[in-house]
Amino acid sequence: MGLEDGDPSVSEIELKCFASTFDDEEKVRQAWNRTVSRSPVAATLAKAVDLNIKLALV
Repeated sequence: MGLEDGDPSVSEIELKCFASTFDDEEKVRQAWNRTVSRSPVAATLAKAVDLNIKLALV
């Protein structure tokens, strides 16, 4: 495959989720933050890498 020697691990993950809603922005952000904080996937990844999750309301 032509891969070079070295550490193949991931050190950082940046995730940007886009959402469209007519609801109050503050309510949406609170729900988003609560969801991310309770996510098993996010909690597991955060232990292994720098995890940067953002919400963009469009």
